[in-house]
Formats: sequence, structure tokens, C-alpha cells
Amino acid sequence: MPEPVSAAVDRHIHTRMHYGGDKDELRAEVERARHAFAGLINSSVNEIAITKNVSEGLNLFAASLPWEAGDNVLVCPELEHPNNIYLWFNLARLKGIEVRTIPADEGRMPVAAMGNALDERTRVVTMPSISFAPGFLTDVKSLALSAKQVGALTLVDAAQSIGAIDTNVRDLGIDALAVATQKCLLSLYGFGFLYVRREVAESLVPI
Repeated sequence: MPEPVSAAVDRHIHTRMHYGGDKDELRAEVERARHAFAGLINSSVNEIAITKNVSEGLNLFAASLPWEAGDNVLVCPELEHPNNIYLWFNLARLKGIEVRTIPADEGRMPVAAMGNALDERTRVVTMPSISFAPGFLTDVKSLALSAKQVGALTLVDAAQSIGAIDTNVRDLGIDALAVATQKCLLSLYGFGFLYVRREVAESLVPI
């Protein structure tokens, strides 16, 4: 962790301990963080929500979609962290959706196979930007383009990539991206953000 991050945490704890905390200042700090995150991925500030971690971001997005029984989601479990697997099977139980599991292509994201599995009932294609294991880079842009052709949304787990590689959500054409700060952003556990494209966010049902 860089010294400026540690110093900022110490200042916050000191203020909370001795003065009870300043809500206005805390809100201002949160807004500064939202602006910084938006700049990091080339989004608008109003497309950024502060979260505790990637798991919360993924679950918030998935649970807020207006699902219908028979909708399907595409996922490659071999390359996903468990936090982007179990939530879909839970939604299948609660909402009657179909979870289409696509095998990895020799350790890589099966871009062609996922494209072939898309149909008019596909609501979400989800993927890691860099796989949890073995760590290959996903061709996110190609999958997002294929998904868009059938009206499906793309949800990206960017835990392994933000801070390590440039990420431009506009160029990638994705709809949502979940991030945690404890890895390549060199910050704390318990802090992250969720990007949702504005047009998609307006269709979500708050939970």
C-alpha cells in the first residue's frame, strides 16, 4: 500500500476517534473517489456507485435486472471467481432463469463458443477482464459486440485488471463493470466501485 493511502486512512481514523467524524467531509471524499474512478475507466461520474467489493457490485447489478423466467445468462465457471458463479445459480432458483455454462478454451475465455450460445433470451454475458485462474486476458470487446447484437448486456469482473491495464468502458462497449481496490489499485479491502452504463442503469429496479 502506498504511503499516501495509509496516511489518508490514518487521518480518517484519527478524525473519527477524536471528533466523531464529519459527514459532509466524508460525502465530499466519496464524491472525489467517484470522480477519480470515473476518470480511470472513462465513464461519467453518475455511472459510478461506491461498493464494498466486486461481489457486492456483481450481486447489485444482477439482482436489479428485471428478469423473466426463461431468460438466460452465459458464464464460463472454469475462469470465474466463485463470486461470479454462485449468484447466477441463486437467481436461477429465485427467478427461473437458465445459467448456460460454457467450457473454457484451453484455459482461455471461449469467445466463439459464447457467441454461438447467445440467443434472443440471453440477458447477460458475464466474464472476467483477466481470468481468476490462469490469468489470461479476455477479449472483452469482441464478446460485448456479440452480446449487443442480440440485445444482451455485458457484465465484467475487473478485479484483476484495474490499475494494471488501461480500461476504457466506452471503447470496450460494455454495460457494467465491478471493481475492488485492494489489488492493482493498491488500496484497502472493503472498498470498490460498480460502473453501470447510464441507459442500462435507468432500467434497473432498485433493491
